[in-house]
Amino acid sequence: MKKFVVGLMLVLSLASCGKKNETPKENEKQAIKIGITVPLTGPMGFAGENMKKSLAMAMEDIDQERLKYKYELIIEDNSFDNRKTVTNLNKFLHMDNVNAVMSFFGSSGTITSQFAEKNKIVHMSCAWSNEVAKGFYNFNHDTKPMTTIKKVIEYFHQKKYKKIAFIYHSILEVEELMKWFVPLLQQEGFEIVADIPYIEPARDFKMEIEKIKAANPDVVYIQSVPPELTIFAKQRKEGNLNIPVVGFNIFGFAPEGWEGEVYATESTGKHDFEEKFTQYSGLNPMPCTGNFYDGLRMLIQAFENVGDGKTVPSSEEIVKEIYKFNSDNFTSVFDRFEIDEEGNIDIPTVMKVIKNGKPVLLNE
Repeated sequence: MKKFVVGLMLVLSLASCGKKNETPKENEKQAIKIGITVPLTGPMGFAGENMKKSLAMAMEDIDQERLKYKYELIIEDNSFDNRKTVTNLNKFLHMDNVNAVMSFFGSSGTITSQFAEKNKIVHMSCAWSNEVAKGFYNFNHDTKPMTTIKKVIEYFHQKKYKKIAFIYHSILEVEELMKWFVPLLQQEGFEIVADIPYIEPARDFKMEIEKIKAANPDVVYIQSVPPELTIFAKQRKEGNLNIPVVGFNIFGFAPEGWEGEVYATESTGKHDFEEKFTQYSGLNPMPCTGNFYDGLRMLIQAFENVGDGKTVPSSEEIVKEIYKFNSDNFTSVFDRFEIDEEGNIDIPTVMKVIKNGKPVLLNE
């Protein structure tokens, strides 16, 4: 069904398996533990807090009394630092004895997927990379890069853009995106007039902005995250770079400084879910908010469907059960979703614009 990953990006000092789940006391439900590694501090801390609220809302929306198992979420901060992700995974395995894991973003997701394969633990991620889903035990609940690329190209055609300038963070998931994006653009007759990667941390984009201006593109495509995204927005204005900027997902994380700009993103869920999340959390949903909500519910529903409430189902049983889910038998916060044979849970892509400081559907 799936390809297995060979080799590790980082050396994980992990044993091949953890301790068995503790036997519950009489009249007490068997516990299922889910370890979650997200950034709660650091440059993407605001995104991790958003995911944390989404998980809390999902738990409250589930009728706990009707469940066969008791579910415990163990949420650890990785500060958007891969080394801390490794530390969290070691804790999940050796101390917490988790039955499943969740992760956010491509680099952390890739590390977690390798951990999941090595230790045969089900992994649900929300990341921008197909690499995260590789291996039997991994699922990536996010719009597939190719789905988004086609949506952006369609928008470029509508706007009659011909010359494209790229500036992007040189990391795995972005390079994967570019590997497909550039050839498709060229096949469609677009001209790439600037290709500018940068390495984190980058704090001064003045030279890059001048290169873009000299290339005279019709549109700039940017792929970045805070704090670099926010810095570029400020310096772009200071440098009079008066050219439309388009991105994928990113303006939804940091809309400040991007008023009027358009970006492609996974749907953040049906309108009633978005309203409910805002009312519950006081926050606007962002990329991966709905995915974390659905991803946790998929894990829980799989355990409930397969298990007897007394013993813990195997990871293999949970993986096979998740593959059975579709838009007809699983109530998703998205209009539809599809799970491919690699474990990518693809959802619709939409175009949004920053309007009055908030993301809204384009043409809404």
